[in-house]
Amino acid sequence: MYYRSKNLLTRIEDYHPELIDRSFVHEIEPFIFSNSLKNWTAFKLWSPSFFKEKYGEKEFNVNPNLPDKVCPYFYNAKSYHAIMKFADFIELMSENNSCYLAQEDMSVFKELKEDYNFYDLIPSSVNRDCDASVNLWLGANTRSGLHFDNCDNFLAQIYGTKTVVLIPPEDAKFVYPIPSNFFKSPVNPLDPDFSEFPKFKKAKIFEGQLNAGDVLFIPKGWYHYIYSPSQSISLNCWYGPPLTPKDLLLTFYRSGWRSWLATIKDFVWFGILSRPFEAKLYSAPPVGKGVYELIKEKVHRVCSKVIKVRG
Repeated sequence: MYYRSKNLLTRIEDYHPELIDRSFVHEIEPFIFSNSLKNWTAFKLWSPSFFKEKYGEKEFNVNPNLPDKVCPYFYNAKSYHAIMKFADFIELMSENNSCYLAQEDMSVFKELKEDYNFYDLIPSSVNRDCDASVNLWLGANTRSGLHFDNCDNFLAQIYGTKTVVLIPPEDAKFVYPIPSNFFKSPVNPLDPDFSEFPKFKKAKIFEGQLNAGDVLFIPKGWYHYIYSPSQSISLNCWYGPPLTPKDLLLTFYRSGWRSWLATIKDFVWFGILSRPFEAKLYSAPPVGKGVYELIKEKVHRVCSKVIKVRG
């Protein structure tokens, strides 16, 4: 009753890559489908006990005892980091401790490569060599935080359930982007504080639930929030060309003047003046710092070419 528009995510019975082929489909919304996972070995075999048995003695970088019900992007990353044996981490999961093995590159689990197949889901018009972009997400009682990604994304639910909320890019002005990183938002869309974020009532909301065997397609640039109430295993695959500079500038413009000022300040403070910054949970460096490093790298390449030509 609070939102301008709240919609259930569409479920597609017969998925085909042409549905998301950007070479001829321009307006793409998120949706869920499930029939493509039926033959995946991952869906048949993977579980917390499977990983405990197979990788129990192997150590991983994990996030135990995560903050509950709040935005993770304001918390110091070091405070929620540990190196832990997989068996011990699975024990934390079994207690429904809020913990995450987040975005673990599947190259670490090379022997499991044949257990899943994103190749057939990706349109033939883009690079379908997606091996380097497949990641494992394994945890319990987890919240991703509201954010958007640069590339189109498949999120496959292997074990457990997840509640997902998505918001289109044109509603960036309603999600109160974090000034230092407009890719992220402090709003919990499942329990928004309208006294602090009144404009969020105007956001267009798409909501749904992923069950084991479901795949969620997340278009690039769409804000999304993913909550798992209990033990969960997911795979994701980013693919295709990223958002263009024009797209990013438009979203940056929509994010408002606080983001503009913060980016300028961070460009000077963390870039030009090289001041240290505090790494936050699941967050890249401040956007202003990233812009500085990008410009610095391009200037370096140009100078190197000039020196090489003159030499």
